[in-house]
Amino acid sequence: MLFTLLVGGLPLVAGVATGAVQRRASPSVLVSLFRDKTTNENSIIVTDESRARTYGHSCAATLALGALNVTYDVDQHGSGTLQLGSKTYTVHSDPGVSGGVECGAIYDDTELHVECVAPWPAGIELVELPAAATDSCFDDHLTRRAAFGLGEDSRDVQVGELLSRNVEPRGPGAHARRQAGSGGTFNCNPTQTSRLVGNGNPHQNYHHIQLSQNAECKSASQCSAGYEQSKSYSIGWSATAGVPWISGGFAVQTSWTTGNNYECQAGKNQKVCIKYRTAMTAYTVQKGWRYPCTAQTQWESQNIIIWSPNKNNKGGAYYCATGSACTFQGDWKLVKEGRAGGP
Repeated sequence: MLFTLLVGGLPLVAGVATGAVQRRASPSVLVSLFRDKTTNENSIIVTDESRARTYGHSCAATLALGALNVTYDVDQHGSGTLQLGSKTYTVHSDPGVSGGVECGAIYDDTELHVECVAPWPAGIELVELPAAATDSCFDDHLTRRAAFGLGEDSRDVQVGELLSRNVEPRGPGAHARRQAGSGGTFNCNPTQTSRLVGNGNPHQNYHHIQLSQNAECKSASQCSAGYEQSKSYSIGWSATAGVPWISGGFAVQTSWTTGNNYECQAGKNQKVCIKYRTAMTAYTVQKGWRYPCTAQTQWESQNIIIWSPNKNNKGGAYYCATGSACTFQGDWKLVKEGRAGGP
């Protein structure tokens, strides 16, 4: 199961939604919970497995869908139960242990995200809500999603270190030479340079990577993933095309090292892993060719986006995952759905 939560529950709609709706049967649904640990606020949302259709949502840990109640009862690590009507499941990645659902959780000291794929009770009709009924409980829900890797995976960028191969002193008129007054010549080969386009249209994006192997608790009441199971990774700058790196005036740097001295815990029969978020600023630049013999620069029209790690990883941190939210060591993704602005 791909673990991509829709964070931020929506205003409670009990039973029948207003406006045009579509009615359809579904063998299973996604039930997603978000909890702000600092305020103890919750949101819950029920969708189809593709997340294309929403059937219910609430700014609480309980949702009423007609005569059926959907309730999460979980601790700070996401361990606990999911109740669908009269059926209670254990939040777990193994359907054989959970009673028929497949779940994963992501958490840190301030937030918790839980998601389960669950069979929908037979005989109870699902009502698809119109798009107009999907306002979020949390103003910054897109940033919260992105900060935990719960958005679209965008891997259409190159690794910054590899781009250096493309930064060659070649361009329009690369071999031009200018006659010197004494009858000699001097080289006018251009060098590459970069400049910000306008203010750069900066946005906060996030690089996520799994630092640890998956630790399996099995019959132990509790287990953890820590230093022994983890690697440290160097996260470099990236771009959509070959271009010399510039900071653009933002508080960014060319690389950031994640470290691996962290620990995450889970309960009996669970698996747990350590993940890491490197906060990056995305900004738009153009590439140019600077001619030393004329002191002129010829700029290309193509806009290029650079992603650079924020200084001191401002906005980044490690976090924990359990169940189906754990994949494999070194698995990574880039999520672009953060807020506008610099670090």
